[in-house]
Amino acid sequence: MTNILRTLALPVALVATLAVASCGSGTTTPSAGKPSATATRSPVGPPATGASNPADVAFAKAMISHHFQGVEMADLAPTNASDAKVKALAPKIKTAQGPEITAMAGWLVGGGQRVPDAHGSGQMAGHDMSGMGGAMPGMMSAKDMAALGKASGPAFDRMWLQMMVKHHEGAMATAKTELAKGLNVGAKQVAKSVIDRQSAEITTMKSILTGLSG
Repeated sequence: MTNILRTLALPVALVATLAVASCGSGTTTPSAGKPSATATRSPVGPPATGASNPADVAFAKAMISHHFQGVEMADLAPTNASDAKVKALAPKIKTAQGPEITAMAGWLVGGGQRVPDAHGSGQMAGHDMSGMGGAMPGMMSAKDMAALGKASGPAFDRMWLQMMVKHHEGAMATAKTELAKGLNVGAKQVAKSVIDRQSAEITTMKSILTGLSG
């Protein structure tokens, strides 16, 4: 099999560096439907080793675009949300996804692949996951993101939670496809991490939603 990617390492120092970059005080609040300054960054991690296949590349490209949108959604919460639990959860989601963007960007650069940006540039058309069986699930449309950006207070809280649950469910579906069809050990490790972390976050978000309904 062709080595399409050349590294899949995620050192502690890299995680710490991106965590700081993701949460830096210089982040600007995005306008409706537009990515924030943080969301458009694509920090590149070190290139890694190990056999890989087209499914691994498709996973990395799709997940980077997906994570960028997750960060964009999280960036709206500090100013638009009213629920304290939503305000507390959003930066945790953002901080967790940042290091994964960095790592996957490194794999793609190491393999001579284009790295998607917040608009999906460098991604396959329509977030196509060639070799993984279809389009990237859970992505919000531009209309969805514009509506979320314009919402505030309790209406935003509910919309954000509902959209983020759907977003997470899409990421988990993509990660499960990587586990089934991918080859690279490191990519599979990230896929498992996405499933474990985001399933727990979905449980938390559904609990918050239930509280809002009460």
